[in-house]
Amino acid sequence: MYKTFLNLCLLIVLGFIIQVVRQWPDDNLHVIFCDVGQGDAILLKYKSWQMLIDAGYNDQVLDCLNQHLPFWDKQLEVVLATHQHDDHIGGLPDVFTNYQVANLFLTDVSEAEVFKKLLKVVNSDTNSPTMLRTGILGRRIVFSPGGELLILSPTDSLLPMLNTDLSRFAETMLSDAVPASMLNKGDENERSIVMLLKYLDFDLLLMGDAVEKNELALMGQGLITKAEAVKIGHHGSKTSSSQPFFKKTQPEISVISCGSNNKFGHPSPEVLQALQEINSQILRTDELGTIHLVTNGRSFWLL
Repeated sequence: MYKTFLNLCLLIVLGFIIQVVRQWPDDNLHVIFCDVGQGDAILLKYKSWQMLIDAGYNDQVLDCLNQHLPFWDKQLEVVLATHQHDDHIGGLPDVFTNYQVANLFLTDVSEAEVFKKLLKVVNSDTNSPTMLRTGILGRRIVFSPGGELLILSPTDSLLPMLNTDLSRFAETMLSDAVPASMLNKGDENERSIVMLLKYLDFDLLLMGDAVEKNELALMGQGLITKAEAVKIGHHGSKTSSSQPFFKKTQPEISVISCGSNNKFGHPSPEVLQALQEINSQILRTDELGTIHLVTNGRSFWLL
């Protein structure tokens, strides 16, 4: 009886050690495009630093976080919402309920129901305040000596704020933020945060829900260059991913986050054909589920 109990204890300890070893951070950058159906959620991991870009439509993002984050680590250093559509921020309240978030990047604060729910969650936890920061052109998020995210868009001139001051986002709490007076609510995709992720020699463009107009504007400013990989804008909609954009970026890998048999018809045949013409490898969450890209800053591969 004692020997059986001892063997059971040894198996439990061994299982625990194996789990720790499997989840122990390595020296590579991990980019995980979470399968959240018709939405966006991207997890970045470098050693003990972790960042979540968008959170999908609902709590499905938690499955991805639970699978890819160490079970002992319940803090996200950065969360960034590219824009205010539900398929990008719907899961934020559940993320904040289950994880401590040090920094939250936004372009504006809305009066939508999901934001009211998020505020309620944040206000209930006074022991781990979240710093609110504005995600506009020129902001840098550094995670290693050779790694950073550069915010390429939007500029402050694109943000529809009548009665608010952008500087208040520099060092404030989410609970103190005042919803902005919004103009042209239908143009939220045009205000989507676009980022360039750089890790040594590896470049990844994260296009949010940016449309062709944004792509051409960024190219005109010289902010778009050749990249090893691109997260295709707006789930592969034909309103994004123009041929001049692909000609400029020439991505070896193109990731499309979309839901199976979604009502929007994403990704569009036009975008798929344009990617095939430049011989880019197309990776879709509706076909592959969660997509795990790893890079050491020189080469990259899929897990």
